[in-house]
Amino acid sequence: MMKAMAKAFLLTADQTKVVVPVRGACYASDRVTVDGRPVGFAYRERPDSFQDSGWRFFAGDEIQEYADEGTGIKCWGEVAVERTSVS
Repeated sequence: MMKAMAKAFLLTADQTKVVVPVRGACYASDRVTVDGRPVGFAYRERPDSFQDSGWRFFAGDEIQEYADEGTGIKCWGEVAVERTSVS
């Protein structure tokens, strides 16, 4: 089994602050969290678990195979954060 490589996220924890209390996890595409693309497509579906809010966030340019593969999609605890500094 291959070991997963660490991702270089666009923002570090000290560059963000939570602006909405955590109300469950969401799924977000690496195109948003790693590549820094703005959210272009968001929707809510029936949650997968008790912790899941049901929200899904994508840049909007992902191809279906990218979403189906699942390696570029991550479950997050914070649904909304605000950038506190720009490098």
